[in-house]
Amino acid sequence: QRLIIAPKPLTIAGVFGTLKDIARQEGSGSANRRRNMMISLIRACRENETRYVVRTLVQNIRTGATLVSVLSAVALAAEIHHLQALGQAIPGAQQLSALAQSTSATVKECYNICPDIDKVVTALVQGGIDLLKQECRPQVGMPIKPMLAKICTGIEDMIGKFQGKPFTCEFKYDGQR
Repeated sequence: QRLIIAPKPLTIAGVFGTLKDIARQEGSGSANRRRNMMISLIRACRENETRYVVRTLVQNIRTGATLVSVLSAVALAAEIHHLQALGQAIPGAQQLSALAQSTSATVKECYNICPDIDKVVTALVQGGIDLLKQECRPQVGMPIKPMLAKICTGIEDMIGKFQGKPFTCEFKYDGQR
């Protein structure tokens, strides 16, 4: 649809703010307010933006990105940024691959313990992986995401998987664990 005056170009912060405003609408007339906000957002789209805004609104992004893969990418970007801020060189391809695996594993573990996206991303942006490890601790009232068990062939295999980390064991009377 052509408009007499073109709206301002979309920004990530602007779209995110509008989505948060849409989610906060409640009470009488909230459906109309949400609809009008969505229409304004879609009218401001240019080129391919419409596709992604609409997919976001209907919760069907279909980009192949999962929450964990996005968090892993943010963690790697934050870590590279903090290395540059410290005056260190950007790692080469092989070192970058190892850094990506390390940061991905850490962000997954931290998110499972503290499934608060705002807290995880804020810690990554402000201080990288080191701050994330400090900030993401279990909290009273915040559930820890369940983690799948890994199959072991015996006690030695189990102790080897923990690599010196503390752990707890329990009896399982109705099968094996």
